Amino acid sequence: MLGFVAQEVESLFPELVTTGETGLKGLSYSHMGTIAVRAIQEQQALIDDQQTEIEALKSRNAELEKYVEELVSQ
Repeated sequence: MLGFVAQEVESLFPELVTTGETGLKGLSYSHMGTIAVRAIQEQQALIDDQQTEIEALKSRNAELEKYVEELVSQ
């Protein structure tokens, strides 16, 4: 069985949690999709930024390797 504990979700997304008259907490699962999509978008932006940085570092590393080879060959 999969699910969430309302008390744990409440600290992060209080808008998803309802509290009944008896104090029993419940979750609005229908609104979780929107939050999940937003989280995925944020993660993708981070991945894209990291990929750009990786490519720049690879390029810089190649330049430095070429420079070292030139120094060694002199």
